[in-house]
Amino acid sequence: MKQSNHLYIWRLAGAAAATLLLLGAGCGRPDSAVPDDLPRFPQPLATGEVRLVEAPRFEELSATVRPMDRAVLAPRIMGVITEFPAELGRPVARGERLAVIAAGEIVARVEQARTADLQAARDLERESALLRQGAATAESVRRLEDRRRMTRAALEEAEVMLSYTRVDAPFDGVVVRTFAHEGDLAVPGHPLLELERAGPLRLEADVPERLVSRIRIGDTFEVTSGGREIRATLVELSGAADSRTRTVAAKFDLPADAGLASGSFARLRLPAETVRRIEAPAAAVSRFGQIERVFVVADGRARLQLVRTGTEAEGRVLILAGLSGGERVILNPPPGLRSGQPVELRP
Repeated sequence: MKQSNHLYIWRLAGAAAATLLLLGAGCGRPDSAVPDDLPRFPQPLATGEVRLVEAPRFEELSATVRPMDRAVLAPRIMGVITEFPAELGRPVARGERLAVIAAGEIVARVEQARTADLQAARDLERESALLRQGAATAESVRRLEDRRRMTRAALEEAEVMLSYTRVDAPFDGVVVRTFAHEGDLAVPGHPLLELERAGPLRLEADVPERLVSRIRIGDTFEVTSGGREIRATLVELSGAADSRTRTVAAKFDLPADAGLASGSFARLRLPAETVRRIEAPAAAVSRFGQIERVFVVADGRARLQLVRTGTEAEGRVLILAGLSGGERVILNPPPGLRSGQPVELRP
């Protein structure tokens, strides 16, 4: 047990000695321990500025790719499906027959209405001829005219009901989902199939209330889906929030060449609050093991400063600790540079 404790102590002492050696070798020794008579570094050095910037923070939301137009088709009458040519993934044209429902009583009603209308038309024609000969009264003709209008309306009603036995495509599109088969019983309100219009796609997302004030119709935002990064334009924003989720429905147009499939999952980046951050040139940060350091130019000398960094983007790195902004730091510090050494800067 004592031997293990001694080994642990020796390891700590070794780590401390390595750190002191790093600092004392011109790689991080405190300025109070650096002599003032160090020779000037022999070559001019390039520097960059450490900036305190205000940058927007972004929040990622889950979104779904949808078609511009889609329709869920359901029957308006009850009956057995006798024809169901709609197949999953099949392209269809506007007006194309997608399902036929058997309804013998409606067919019979149409025949009855058509027969009654024909009889009313013959009676009216005969009575009108008798009126011209003075053998009928005008009142009898008016009664038959009213009867003809009633039978014609009944026939039109029956034909409309007959049209309900056929389900046709409302627009050119593709069958994306089917919910029935031939021989099933069609019930009003129960969908038979789902149709989507071929063409541009749209992104739908629920935006939290706290982010709504930061977006406007016409703004574009970054979208990631299936490893692709594209831009989406906000085109619709609901004026009311959902009381349960505290979100607002929003729709975004996608470019025609987005290459995404309907129903795909996507991540939408929206701006959140603005945060203050310190950024430095990434070329100014050098590393020794897990130690990150920069050389700050102060009073004509290079002063070593330990830092802690975050994310890096576009040649600049986020400084989490060690700098406060406004400093000049040496870019690509050469290996022989020591802390406290006088330096000449490139113009």
